[in-house]
Amino acid sequence: MDGGGVERIRLILSNEFRRHDFEVEYALLNANGKLLAEASKKYKIYNLRVSKIRYLPFKLSKLLREIKPEAVLVSIWPVTVAAALGVFLSGITCRLILSEHNHLSTQYKNKGFLHNLLMRSSMFFCYRLSTSVVAVSQGVKSDLEKLSLVNKNKFEVIHNPIAPVNKVSKDKKIEIEKLWNSSDEKRLITVGSLKKQKNHLLLINAFALVNNTIPSKLMIIGDGEEREQLEEEVRMLGLENKVIFSGFQKETNSFYQSADLFVLSSNYEGFGNVLLEALINGINVVSTDCNSGPAEILSNGRYGKLVPVKNVEALSSSIIEVLKEPFANKDTLQNRAKDFSPEKIAMRYLDILFPKL
Repeated sequence: MDGGGVERIRLILSNEFRRHDFEVEYALLNANGKLLAEASKKYKIYNLRVSKIRYLPFKLSKLLREIKPEAVLVSIWPVTVAAALGVFLSGITCRLILSEHNHLSTQYKNKGFLHNLLMRSSMFFCYRLSTSVVAVSQGVKSDLEKLSLVNKNKFEVIHNPIAPVNKVSKDKKIEIEKLWNSSDEKRLITVGSLKKQKNHLLLINAFALVNNTIPSKLMIIGDGEEREQLEEEVRMLGLENKVIFSGFQKETNSFYQSADLFVLSSNYEGFGNVLLEALINGINVVSTDCNSGPAEILSNGRYGKLVPVKNVEALSSSIIEVLKEPFANKDTLQNRAKDFSPEKIAMRYLDILFPKL
């Protein structure tokens, strides 16, 4: 239960399922992570203590024979395929929904022939053991169909939900204002794990160009393996007083509301939930038009500015353009976010988890 998007999504869906009187339990490979405490307060947690993914089918099958669930929802390859084997080995009768959240052919394109063969083979055989495979975007669905060679009827597109915004406390606003430590500069934020996929390096270099034209500050919310390299890039560009690394934040709505613009600089996405978070907070968006998700969320540029991937000039010029003249008003952006409400998305899941109810 780390602090990533998928873990947050599972908590949002779990809360909705429970609101509709369904019992929800979690089976975790390892019971740890920043969101574990929140999950543990509401839901029973089974700690499988899986050190390597190949052990998951056997440990999961044992658990399933004990608790006999009516439906199992599993996220993210290779956990999806390993869990499918676990359900098969358990011998129980249940509906099995596999959920993929990323553009896998892009995510693993540099892993080599054997890895690619293993991924495709596992999907080819194990997807067939499932009731349905959920893709979080049309782009992910198309990618999964090509990779797995499984019949298109097996796949379903269900977008990710976005939680409603809670009122921000006065103390929290004061705390965030201290982080910004400015009043007359434009404020840019980005939210996401600090890993190569998110390409924060591109954003930092684009921001350097933006700051030359419009006095600005950039806040990077999140943590990860790339942090040291990103901090070094900030020092090399002389932006130490302009770029703020705020680390992982459990609650991010207050940060969105403090900013003028949200920027997503990813090389690829499965969906891009942070774009929904920006929209529901009524803040304008500039995003790379990456595979896959941003174009679907922003309706091909209707609700935010889309720019080519890995293009620092295009990203910086679009940021400057939107800072000078906002792309859309707050009401328009928030109305778009309502299309992804937890209730709507949860009902889509419940329709395939329990179709007879």
